[in-house]
Amino acid sequence: MKSVFHFLVSPKDGKQYVTEKKLETSSLITASSIENAFDVNRVGIVIETPVGYSGSINIGDTVIVHHNIFRDYYSQNGDIKHSKEYLFDGMFIVGENEIFMYNQSNKWEANIDYCIVKPSNQQLIGEVVYSNNNLFIGKRMGFISESEYEMVIQEGKEEVLYYRMKNSDICIEYEEFK
Repeated sequence: MKSVFHFLVSPKDGKQYVTEKKLETSSLITASSIENAFDVNRVGIVIETPVGYSGSINIGDTVIVHHNIFRDYYSQNGDIKHSKEYLFDGMFIVGENEIFMYNQSNKWEANIDYCIVKPSNQQLIGEVVYSNNNLFIGKRMGFISESEYEMVIQEGKEEVLYYRMKNSDICIEYEEFK
């Protein structure tokens, strides 16, 4: 089965929410409700690419998607409803612009016009770590206010906080003064 315009994606490990933190010998439950967007799983596996798609993302790739893709919500009547992207049996339809990053051969890549910034201790400044525009990678850049979308990426055994933004949200390069 192929979608004409969308990727078919399943949440990694089949879980729509990340509600446990693994410790050395046990685990800790960190959430018990669906209200907090921070607890929604943002990591998925590509099951199928769109008809005629010729981009870099392949079947089986791990992807980072928008938090509302796998998110459930309460209706006005208090019933739990799936997101509009839910198709069936844990499969979701995802537009290319809702895929922020993809992982091939244990290497993350930014999708389309997104860049991934590691925040610094200074407001609105960070280092561009992933981008499809190689001019930015490894540079200390400033970005416009409210462009930062927080996401945590698993790198090895460590969880790292990054900001996802568009390349056009980068507004200034800071040169190191010696």
